[in-house]
Amino acid sequence: MNREYLEEQAAKEAAAAAAKEAFEANYKDCPEGLKAAQELAAAVAKSKKERQQKRAAETRNSAPASTALEATCQMLAKKRLSSKINYDVLKDLFDDSVAPEDTKKQRTESLADSDNKLPKSGEPRA
Repeated sequence: MNREYLEEQAAKEAAAAAAKEAFEANYKDCPEGLKAAQELAAAVAKSKKERQQKRAAETRNSAPASTALEATCQMLAKKRLSSKINYDVLKDLFDDSVAPEDTKKQRTESLADSDNKLPKSGEPRA
């Protein structure tokens, strides 16, 4: 079983080497500009792959955010939007110490209080 696997791998390597030789033979006489363009395309593809792997590693190694502000900042950094963001305004947006003045609970309580002040039907108004 192991021998069969090794034979298959050797055949694959031989086929890959033959394909590479055929490719090089086809483009041996091509102009220098075409070769340079091919090398440039290969370099761009390699750098793109490296960048992609780096971002994936950053994502794997980053700790989960503990607050909404932290999560937003991490997302903006990941999406490369951080240069366009005013972080002071963002911090104010997620600031927990400032509670909205008119919360639903307060509105409900104030409505209940005003209902108690209204005269009931059948009672004379003052």
